[in-house]
Amino acid sequence: MQRHEYRLEPDVVASTLLARSQEPEGLLVRDGPEGLVIASQASGAAEPLFELTSGPGSLLRLKMGETILDLNRQRVLQTEPDPLWPHAHSICSHMEADHSDSFGEFLKAFWPEAGEVTGMTMPWVERQGFFLSLQRMGLVEYRFIAFPTPCETANEVRKNLILMLREIRQ
Repeated sequence: MQRHEYRLEPDVVASTLLARSQEPEGLLVRDGPEGLVIASQASGAAEPLFELTSGPGSLLRLKMGETILDLNRQRVLQTEPDPLWPHAHSICSHMEADHSDSFGEFLKAFWPEAGEVTGMTMPWVERQGFFLSLQRMGLVEYRFIAFPTPCETANEVRKNLILMLREIRQ
């Protein structure tokens, strides 16, 4: 299986976090020293996958791992969120509840060097693909797995995941 690196679209991620914060299932939403903090975080993770906070002036600050980007608030507000955002929590919850056994297969196919891991979850799905969180040597890490084709609907996600698993199992 060919692995694709995650192509961060900062304005889209920030817009998606803002949209999803209205119904914060699967997110951590809290007041911080600089204002509202919205984070997408796997349970047990010390660091969130994405964290959005108010920056100075008209900026929003998006953090992903060591990457910190200052974004123009107005531009983020004018950016369409990822089309899967209304379904993201239910997709991730369904996968964790009913198909978590497939996470190991995805990881082995796309990230074979990850080695022995435990506690895998799916904390984020978007049109490009999804992230798996995994515990390795006591730390939570995130790994991105791209869809073969971008998904605009939950049904397209289902079709892509089935297609990917068929290919992995052959």
